[in-house]
Amino acid sequence: MAVLLVVVGHVLGFGLVFTSLSNRLKSLLELRPDAFQDPIVARTYSDERGLMSRLALMLVSEEARIRTALARIDDQAEQLLEQVHASHGYITEGAAAIARQRAETDQTASAINQMTVSTQEVVESVNHNAREAEQANRQAHEGSERSGEALGGAIQQLVNQVQGIGDSVGRLGESTVALARRQI
Repeated sequence: MAVLLVVVGHVLGFGLVFTSLSNRLKSLLELRPDAFQDPIVARTYSDERGLMSRLALMLVSEEARIRTALARIDDQAEQLLEQVHASHGYITEGAAAIARQRAETDQTASAINQMTVSTQEVVESVNHNAREAEQANRQAHEGSERSGEALGGAIQQLVNQVQGIGDSVGRLGESTVALARRQI
């Protein structure tokens, strides 16, 4: 009887362990309900039977999914790297274009500054020439007035002298006529 009791204890212990293990395996399989775990296909991937073969198939299936995901991630990483290189090239070209444009802008600003200075010099020169022209005009007007005054005075004096000479010639003519009459 003791042997029977030991055998029954072992069978009951085995049953409890098997049930506990089965429940744990089922709960593991339920963690991924979308995983491929067909019992018939599972036997082709594992020498195990039942829940253990389904768990083995699920692990193989999940490994394949993970590898596929990693391969896709790797592909996307390569594409992203290509895009990064292309973007880097575009950024480098853009930076060079901006530098060229900045240099051209600096040259344009310098030219505008020089033109402004030249324009100011021209304005100053025009103003100076206008002042000089105005002064020359004033002096010409004053010279014209003085010339007119001097010429007018000289002409008047000449007229007076010519009249004086005319008067003298007239008197000389009268004296000559008077002398000629006396001699006749």
